[in-house]
Amino acid sequence: MVKTISISDEVYEKLKKMKLEGESFSDVINRLIERRTKISDIAEMNILTEEEAKKIEELLKKLREERIKIEKERKERLLELMWWIDMYLFDTDFIISLSKSSKDAKIFAQKVDREHAYCAISVISAYEYLMGIYYLYIDDSDKLREKLRKAEAALKRFDILPCTYEIAKKTAEIDAYLTRQGQTAELADLIIAATAIIHNLTIVTKM
Repeated sequence: MVKTISISDEVYEKLKKMKLEGESFSDVINRLIERRTKISDIAEMNILTEEEAKKIEELLKKLREERIKIEKERKERLLELMWWIDMYLFDTDFIISLSKSSKDAKIFAQKVDREHAYCAISVISAYEYLMGIYYLYIDDSDKLREKLRKAEAALKRFDILPCTYEIAKKTAEIDAYLTRQGQTAELADLIIAATAIIHNLTIVTKM
């Protein structure tokens, strides 16, 4: 049976704001009525023993302390980043040169390590590098597995930067400029260049 009740505009607006998706006004009122039980009743529900409550309190305390520690370490890490003088974006050619132990690439990599410089690559470089591994060894599962293990271990030494909307936008700008100048460039190179610009990084290429 449906009943009609009168409510003020103020109450109507409050109920309207409290409505969940798919709820009628009757559902809202019923939900609020059911919720209006005494919170003091919880004390009589025997949910936790003294020992259980203590264990939960200790657990939460430990988790809070760990979160505080993690947050502190994160802030310290960010502070370290602020002091980095050199910040590099290595392209695929450099990674390949370093992977084959090119003398010049190895010397530069050692310099970067000594300086504790920021080292990043575009996700495009990760794709190109791994694509090359798959291309060479896709017919030899054992060899492929071993090469991928080493390749991924190498890539994880870099901060791998994703291709975001801002990078896509900058890529489009660079591509449009070059096209108007009658020049062309590979899309992968354009994305890597845009990534360097957006993140204010120095590109390092083949040596």
